[in-house]
Amino acid sequence: YNISPHVTSKALPVIEVKSFKHDSNYTSINTIDIEKGLFKTDSLSLKKWTKALINLKADKSNDAFLELDEILTNARDLLQLGTKTVNGEKYITIKELSRRKDRYSGIAQTYFELGLYEKALKVFNEAILLYPEESGFYQNRGATYGELKQYEKSLKDFNKAISLNPNDAVYYSNRGAAYNNLNENLKALKDYDMAISLAPSLSVTYFSKGNLYYQLMDYEKAIKELSTFISLSPQESKGYINRGAAYAYLKQYDLSIKDFLMAIKIEPNDILTLNNLSKSYCNHKKSKLLIPQSF
Repeated sequence: YNISPHVTSKALPVIEVKSFKHDSNYTSINTIDIEKGLFKTDSLSLKKWTKALINLKADKSNDAFLELDEILTNARDLLQLGTKTVNGEKYITIKELSRRKDRYSGIAQTYFELGLYEKALKVFNEAILLYPEESGFYQNRGATYGELKQYEKSLKDFNKAISLNPNDAVYYSNRGAAYNNLNENLKALKDYDMAISLAPSLSVTYFSKGNLYYQLMDYEKAIKELSTFISLSPQESKGYINRGAAYAYLKQYDLSIKDFLMAIKIEPNDILTLNNLSKSYCNHKKSKLLIPQSF
């Protein structure tokens, strides 16, 4: 499921935007890049902020957010915390926002991005009580229910979001995923097609549609949709992995090997892809795993 960045219908300017990066040795903060504005805080908050930067760089996102949780709670009316990746580097971002609606969105989206779905759900519930006509809150709560595998509740929220705003492709794409998880495949395909008609460049819809065709064992159609996804998101390994699997089912092992190698180039330590590559080599009547030296 994909959380929508378009929670408010008319976004107001952000007052200040800051982005901080921790250096790679984890032991001290040698560089803090401030893209714009100044970050004003007391010493206790700065200590927690610094610890959070270290944890995030060390791929401990949950630990990072726990350090920020107290700051966020105390500054609920002031700050939006988030995460982003730029050129392979992980960042924590902070925004000082001007509207209460945006603040609820920022808090809940940060929880969502860090996998703290129950906390995100609580904030979205609060937001919907205050803003019952805001489609984005239903969409994002639906995505949260989806991650919690509560697909009926997820579907209900996507329906509400679409009734309030019938022109957002993300809503249809996510509702399609909910239908897919409920085994209502024709409805899922209809929603994926609607999402594509509204936003032809929304790559995740092609990925979801390709996966549905794969589940239905229609591998030719799966390959077509996954190829479009790859053309739009060439640095996403999952497109090559799933297309490679579809090629393998069609016994087009030369093409499956090519896709698995590309996926490994992007994610060298993916054991599942290495196993799939090995199977494709074996099925291609190779006597042993022949991985180029560059890997």
